[in-house]
Parts: sequence; structure tokens; C-alpha cells
Amino acid sequence: MASLTRLPDGRLGLLYERADYQHITYASFDLKWLGGTCADVTITPPTTLKAGADAKITVRVVSRMDVRRGPGTVGLTVPAGWTAKPVTVPALNPGQGANVKVPVTVAAGASGNAALTATYRTGGLQASGSGTAAVTP
Repeated sequence: MASLTRLPDGRLGLLYERADYQHITYASFDLKWLGGTCADVTITPPTTLKAGADAKITVRVVSRMDVRRGPGTVGLTVPAGWTAKPVTVPALNPGQGANVKVPVTVAAGASGNAALTATYRTGGLQASGSGTAAVTP
């Protein structure tokens, strides 16, 4: 079992059990140490993508931080032979979200389901989300 909480100084405190509940351990750290930012990142591709065609994939980023995040970018990791261009995400207040459209070009011979990963980067930190897109020949 574990418990995670934000401390008054902005750091995070983690209390967890180890060794089959024989030890209780406490650690504190900040999100910079983790290299991440707290954000929901979801991918909504079109119903189907056509092989060899250009398309736009919607990525939604919602800040779960309690501080404002400056502008950032979203990039897509796509299968071999595809291309994707990163796009700008506006600054986000706590709880605020933004939808961005990431342009992709689907490989000419692609078909079936394709795994996609969207990575949101802001202020040297990042968060990711994954999804699947259906490709028709």
C-alpha cells in the first residue's frame, strides 16, 4: 500500500510499505526529479486513416498541476514509415485543457491497427498518452 500527497512546500511525499509489509518507508521529491508533469494526454484519431494519406490526429492535454504551465508542444510517436509534425500547446492554467491537431502522413503500405503515443512537453517536463488508430488500404 502507498500514499502520495503534495507537501506545503510543493514537493511530493510518498509513504509506502516494503518487504511484504515489514517496512514502512517515506520519501519526498519534486516533479522535476521525476522528469514529468501531471497532465492527462488523450489521443482521438479519425475513425479510420487511409494508407498513404495525410490526416490530423486530435490530442487533448489537460493540466492536473496546481500551477500554470507555459506553452509547450505535443509530438506523436508513429509507426515506421509514417511522419508526424509536433504542434504548439498554449499555456494551461490548473485544470484547463486544450485540443490540438497533429498532422500525420500514414505510410503507403500501412493497414490494420497502428499504435500511437502522444508526448506533451513543457518547461523541460513531459507527460504521455497512448492510443490506437485503424488504417485502411
